[in-house]
Amino acid sequence: LHINTPPPLITVLRSLVDQTQNVSSIQSDHLNYMQVHPDEVLLKKIIDLFEHKKMYRLPKFTLPDLVMELGTNRTYVSACINRYFGCNFKQLLIRYRIEASKELLKNTSLDITTIAFEAGFNTRASFYRAFKENVDRDISPAEWRKLKSND
Repeated sequence: LHINTPPPLITVLRSLVDQTQNVSSIQSDHLNYMQVHPDEVLLKKIIDLFEHKKMYRLPKFTLPDLVMELGTNRTYVSACINRYFGCNFKQLLIRYRIEASKELLKNTSLDITTIAFEAGFNTRASFYRAFKENVDRDISPAEWRKLKSND
């Protein structure tokens, strides 16, 4: 049994923001002023929408929705996501939804369909497909839950 568990997305995101802040801090010390890079501002807004406002839980949340929420253009948002998260918008959305579903599987007794919808998936089938592709090809979400309850 092989369970592919990448580091939690929040850890990766905080590391990226910390690295950006460290670089900015070094520049600030060197130049005696802090110049905020537009990418950093956009990155923080994206993280806020995903981490705090949990926009990924909206089943029909799309890149145009994100762009509208951010008040900028599609190309700029896509480039920022690709650069800082190492994936495209759809992959980022699925990562967040999978992490949310794993938390619900571990910490609630909700049924699988409810968890799928709570995490933002449109259907139970799309949840199962994403779970198999991103967590473990060999076990179902219910089996994963049982394994995690034994940890």
